[in-house]
This record gives sequence, C-alpha cells and structure tokens, in this order.
Amino acid sequence: MIKRFLKHKDLPEPEEDASKLSSPTLLTPNPPLAQLRMSYEKKSSDDNMSVISDSNRSSMSNLHRKSRNQLNRGISSRFVGNLQRSRTKESLASEQSMRSSMSSFTQSTSSASSGMEGQDFEDLYPSTRVEDYLELNVLVNQLYTCGFPILIFDSNLTIEYLNREAEDLFGLFTFSIMGEYLSEVLSAESTMDVRSLIENYIGMDEETFENNPQIQALNNVANVILPISLITPEEKQKRRDELKKSRQLTGKSVTEKRIFQMKTNLVVLNKLNQIHFAMYMQPMKQSQEDAQKLASIQFAETITDLSVVPIIGINDKGTVLIFNKASTTTFQYQRKEIVGKNIKMLVPSKIRNLHDGYLKRVVDQVRALKAVNKSGKSVRIELRVSEIIDPLTSVSSFVAFIRDAKQMVTKEEQMNKITEKIFPKNVVQRLTMGQTVFDTIPTCSLMYCDIVGFTALSNGKPPSEIVKLLHEIFSAFDDIVYGKQVEGLEKIKTIGDCYFVGSGLYKEKKRGPQVPTIIDSSNGLTHADHCVKAGILMIKELKSVMEKKKDIECGSIQVRIGIHTSNNNQVFAAVVGKTKRTYDLFGPEVATTQLIEATGKPNQVHITSDTFNTLRAQNIVEMFVEYYKQDEEVLLEKNGICVIPKQTYITDLD
Repeated sequence: MIKRFLKHKDLPEPEEDASKLSSPTLLTPNPPLAQLRMSYEKKSSDDNMSVISDSNRSSMSNLHRKSRNQLNRGISSRFVGNLQRSRTKESLASEQSMRSSMSSFTQSTSSASSGMEGQDFEDLYPSTRVEDYLELNVLVNQLYTCGFPILIFDSNLTIEYLNREAEDLFGLFTFSIMGEYLSEVLSAESTMDVRSLIENYIGMDEETFENNPQIQALNNVANVILPISLITPEEKQKRRDELKKSRQLTGKSVTEKRIFQMKTNLVVLNKLNQIHFAMYMQPMKQSQEDAQKLASIQFAETITDLSVVPIIGINDKGTVLIFNKASTTTFQYQRKEIVGKNIKMLVPSKIRNLHDGYLKRVVDQVRALKAVNKSGKSVRIELRVSEIIDPLTSVSSFVAFIRDAKQMVTKEEQMNKITEKIFPKNVVQRLTMGQTVFDTIPTCSLMYCDIVGFTALSNGKPPSEIVKLLHEIFSAFDDIVYGKQVEGLEKIKTIGDCYFVGSGLYKEKKRGPQVPTIIDSSNGLTHADHCVKAGILMIKELKSVMEKKKDIECGSIQVRIGIHTSNNNQVFAAVVGKTKRTYDLFGPEVATTQLIEATGKPNQVHITSDTFNTLRAQNIVEMFVEYYKQDEEVLLEKNGICVIPKQTYITDLD
C-alpha cells in the first residue's frame, strides 16, 4: 500500500505483456487466478487455513508473493474497504471455529453439520477470504498493466481508484482523489451524463419499489426503471451494453488547470456482491475551435467555484448541474449530494409543487425568498435568475446568483438592523425611504413601569454597580416585551429607572379596507390584554432577578405598573429631530398613564376603566378589583394633590 505513494519512475515495469490485458473482457477471473488459488491451497493444505494473518504471510507461495510485488501500487483502501469485512474480537476469541467455518468454503467434501455451523458463523462474523484478496489483486493487476487510463467509482459516483495512466491523465494520485465526487475529474455536464447512465442501469431503489404498490402497478410504464436485482438476465445485458457504448465526455485536471475531451466506455464490475464501474478513457485530439470552447468552459467553472457568492445552475427540467463551494456553505449540501437532483429539494415544502411554474417569472428579477437547507431550517436569501439559451438546440438553462441574507449583510442592512432595535419596524422602513414620521394612533394601550426603591438603593453604591443592575433588570423586561408570551408590544424608551411601553401602535397591513380594531392577535386578545399580561410577567421577573442578588435585601426593590388605554385618537407618535433622532409618544393620554403608575401600589398592576373595559381574557379580568373613583383626589409626595381622571382598578397579587 505504501508503494502507491512512489513516483511512477520508481515503480518496476510489469512482466506481463500489457497488450494482452488491454481488453475490458479480461476483468473476469482468468487462468492466473486459478494458478494462484492452486498454489496457495497446496502450500496451506497442512494447516487448512483460508484467512490471511501476519503469522502465515511469510509462508505464501512464490507465485502469490510475485503477484503481490507486481501490484506494489496496490488497490485503493476505499475500494477494498467497501468489499472486505473485518474480524471482530469475538471471532479472534473463536479462532478454531472460524477456521472450521472458512474451510467449508474451500472443501467440497465437508459434512452437512459442519457446513451448517460454518454458515451460521459466517453470517455472524464474516471475514475476508484469501480468494477474495486474490481476485481483487488480479483485477488491480489488469487495471495496472492494461496500458490506458481507467477510473473506478461506485454507484454514488465516489472515486475509488485510478490506475497509473489515469493518474497521469488527471495529474492526481489515487490517495489524493479517492473518496471525492466524480465532478472533481469531469465537467459538470459530463458528471450529469454519467450519473444518468448509472441511475438507468441500477434502476430505482429495491426497497422503495417493494414498499410502494402504486409504483409496482406501473412497472410496464417506460419511465419506471425497475431495480437491477428484479430484472431478467437479458434485460441486465441490455443495460450493460448501453453502458459500454462509446461516449464523448469532458475531463479536467485541477492541478494542471486544463480541460480536455475524451472517448469513454463504462464497464460494470461485480466483485464480492458489490457494484462498481470502470471508465475506460482515451484522450482525443482537439481542434483549435474545441480548444477555445474548452478554455471557455474551464474559465467559467473556475470563476464559479472561486466565487464567494452561491451559484446554482439547473437545466430546463430543474436538475442541478452546477453547485459551487459557496452554495455548500449556505445550504450545507455537499456537491455530490445535490448535483443531478431536482432543485426543489431547496424549496420549502409548502410551495415545492409550484416551483416549476416560477422559473420563467423570476428571470432577471431580484427576489427575497426563503429556502431550506440540509437540516430543514429556513434560510433567507436574495435570488437573481438568468436564463441561458443554447444557440444550437434552443434549450434553456438557468443560473441563480444567491445572496445569503445572514452570511452576507450589506452596510445598509447592518444599519437597518441597528435602527430596528431603536425604532419600530414600520418606522424604520419609512425613515429609510426618507419619509417624515408623525402618526395619530387611533387605539392603543400604554404602560409605565417604575422601579420602586431604586433611588434609595443607589445611595452609597458605586455607579457602575447600579448601572449594571439596571441593565440586568431592563434586559429581562426586553425579553418579555419581545418574547413569545405577548404580542404587539413596543418598547418606547427608558427614563431613569422607568420603563415605557406601547401596545397596538402599528399593525401589519392586510389587503382590503383597514378598519381600526382593538383586537391584536388571532386568539382574540386585545392590546390591553397583552399589556396587562406583560406587566404581571415583569413583576414576577423582577422578583426572580432580585432573589439572585445575595448582597441586596429581598423586597427592597419592587416595581409599580400603571396602564391606560386610549380609544379616541389622542396618542401621537413621531420621530423628532435631525440628528440622534428619538421616537416617542405624545398627548394627554401619556400623562394619564404616568399618573396611573404614580398612584398605584408596589408589585401590583393599576389600570383605568378604559383598559378594564377593553380586556377580553376572563382570567385577567378576575384579577382586578375597584380602586379609585373618578375625580377622586390623591396626595402624591412629589406632585401634591392630583385628581384621578377615570375610575381605576388594581390587582391583588401575592
């Protein structure tokens, strides 16, 4: 295996005549294989072992050792790995039983009982036989000495082996390319052609066919390709003959940065119940016109692959032809997982069936869409599709240039994201378009939340510690306002230790006439319901935050909440100023909300009758009891005597 890494000039020339091994028909077991078997059986007849181990390798026949020396480049470990089965610790512990079971494969005179025992053990602990190794090595010997390039790959188009001539053709060693997708050595179009041929040969998955009665009922339809294991020998031969037809494909050498045309034939290799494919290749002489065309293809593929922008190319049927590395980063699919499949696998399931009708409609337009990555998560993208029409066949293909809205953010989008955290989303869009924001809000609920005892707590403590505590409390309030438990709330501003919130300020526009409504959510709750619910959550959250502060006396910090609902167009929203602009709410209803908060109780929600009458959730309504009468006078420490403008209600929370 290690000698595979040597340069070609260091390898000894094979002793057999390469011209005798240049036909694909020699890939089946031949007389040298039989000689190898006889030689080994003669040498190992005394100990009756059929498994290669370190202890008996030195006792192999000269003929077997000669074959191994001749195959100093060996076979790809991936190629062997798919075919051989390793021994387990249990099989090593049962060496005698294993020998008995393996000998049952080479001795035709074994008894029925020992044969049954060997079969059971082989099923449980299968191990690679000498004959398997010899057959594989003879195969590699033929590939190595045939004299023209051969490429081995599996049914998934994964490269497994290159012989010496193929390595020279592509400028690659087997160990550096094995395990890679076939598109590493073929153009995208040629890869698609090969993939189509392989799929037509293998047919549909046998399990899918057996589990789908509808497909079985259509087995006579031309477009249903039966699994290879379920067809007649004559049909199998037809499929093999179709593969063997000479085809012109486009190869490429990534290391030498060149692209070339070649004639190819595909041959099926059935070794140890595994299906592999051998591609026999013959480079073609290129005319000047072909050379220019190939250079153009190479240039386009290089630009596509090096682009940091995801680029996907499809044909007129939606089959993916091009999928560059940037697309892998965005959608998490490897190239071999998606090339040759329909682009619909990147489309959300809700509109997947409508995708084909969209192709012509989105050409030469920039669309903001949602796609789906490999893990099923939604990906926001911007898409621009260009149509390319072949001048000879008039067949259309499409190239999509994609911008991942998350990975590739413009400066304008960055500014918008920052602005959206300062202003409501509706306001941001209008400011971006240069519009003036001065709105009359027909109906909304306002909430002032004041932290009681914070000023007294601040005395004698470092400012940094006080600001840090205030940041922690307000961050917890932000999570409530913009969380999933409430809807339609918007943080307006903070004033010292006071937190100002509006609910129901802006609603998403829908088609048809807009009718002012107090209903803010699909569950029938109003903006007042959500506002009261948020206030109750803030009281609980503040208690939770303060319980974690061991250096602060529990109960020294409380929150007082006042809520008022306006239904008479008396709230005005505006962005004021030219620099460092501020979004704020104005009007007499704002002052009323401040008064309701100031006259409330710590750790309780105080609301006006307007808010109480707007509530729809019965469990919330039952929390409130009457508090102040309309026009009742209240003495406040800072403001003196104040008149309560409306009947009020307050909670009685524990």
